[in-house]
Amino acid sequence: MLDDVVLNFLRHLAKGLADQFGPNCEIVIHDLSDNYKENSIVAIENGHVTNRKVGDGPSMAVLDALRSDPDKLQDHTSYLTKTKDGRILKSTTIYIRNEKQKIIGIFSINYDITELMMVENAIKPLISVTSKEDKVSRIPQNVTDLLNDLIDESTRQVGKPVPLMTREDKIKAIKFLKTLRHLQIHPVQLHRQRRRVRLRGCRTKASIIMQDSFLFIVYSTEFVVCRSWL
Repeated sequence: MLDDVVLNFLRHLAKGLADQFGPNCEIVIHDLSDNYKENSIVAIENGHVTNRKVGDGPSMAVLDALRSDPDKLQDHTSYLTKTKDGRILKSTTIYIRNEKQKIIGIFSINYDITELMMVENAIKPLISVTSKEDKVSRIPQNVTDLLNDLIDESTRQVGKPVPLMTREDKIKAIKFLKTLRHLQIHPVQLHRQRRRVRLRGCRTKASIIMQDSFLFIVYSTEFVVCRSWL
């Protein structure tokens, strides 16, 4: 039997959870002592969810607890149940044990998700995509973001991080960058991480950017990859 201290605590907890999650959240406390097996519900919040009240009989979770080996019975969380009128509930069953590990009560949570499932069904066509690709493309805000995206994509093409790449892997990554038609990528010999330079044959000053062993010279819409990265 649930003693007064435990029962009062569970009632207080049930009230708090019901207030927190609103009228769609039912909290049920079952007492599994011999005196209560036929009328196991000793406390309930938002009983309108399943149309139950204090003094009502056991549920399937209670029956499972009564006929199962308590050593093998585990808490059952986040599973679906259904009411008599067809409403869908997301349920959790927590078994309360005494000092001898005997199950003496059950703390149950039943949240009515029927309306939420209707909303999900209404929204799903709006957010679904026909593309089979799992990757979500990021929209770059500046040249640095674009460079980072290009570098990340080149390493994905190779299939291993830069520190583990062989020379052939790095060549493959650069070849991928060279396939980008809207960019001009040229090998050069430069070593300093960041500075302003004047490219040979070019009147425009450029910025050098180092990222994960890639060295880029950026000027206008042209990108230069440092060959010393290989």
